[in-house]
Amino acid sequence: MERNQFIEAIVICALLSVNATVSPTTSNRSLRLNEDGRQRSRMKMANEMLVPRYSTTALMCEPVFTGNSGSAKWFHDGVVVANVTSTSNAVLHNRIYRSEQPVPDVGFLIITNISLDDEGEYWCRRDENGQEGDAVKIVIAYVDQFPHDSRPLFYPSRPSIGERVVAECPHTRAIPSPSITWFLNGETVDLSSRRVDVTSNGTLK
Repeated sequence: MERNQFIEAIVICALLSVNATVSPTTSNRSLRLNEDGRQRSRMKMANEMLVPRYSTTALMCEPVFTGNSGSAKWFHDGVVVANVTSTSNAVLHNRIYRSEQPVPDVGFLIITNISLDDEGEYWCRRDENGQEGDAVKIVIAYVDQFPHDSRPLFYPSRPSIGERVVAECPHTRAIPSPSITWFLNGETVDLSSRRVDVTSNGTLK
């Protein structure tokens, strides 16, 4: 990118917002603690779910949803966090839950205002027979805001007219890795031009 493209121009970069997604990847869990504290070895695949921070999600307990009437416990990383029945749900940590479309009362664990502390594996176990539902590993999707004084970095910092310039977007924490959009004078930079290129990490050249 040539220097004259940026003379008397304000260049900013923006991270795209993260939408709710569910990933069908898996992870292993083993050596769990049951209610009486004994350690047992268990290997089971956990479905990975990517959930936006501050959102709400609901996890289904298959053993009480598909079976006869009964009760079950919900676990978070091996710790009991809620009790449900085939006719009642539970809200994690008794948080406030409001929804225009209520979740059916069939044993769901509802997690509201999701934070990074809510990451981990969740599963339920039916009280009568010990049957366990599929484990779900929640991963929180988020993008931290740029620091208020952050600006793109240009290399070289004082280029000559006609010289090629590299513009680097300020770094911020995000899961998953964010997409980056560049703007010049309020307009999206035209990446179809052969004079402009964006690398895999979002650097503009």
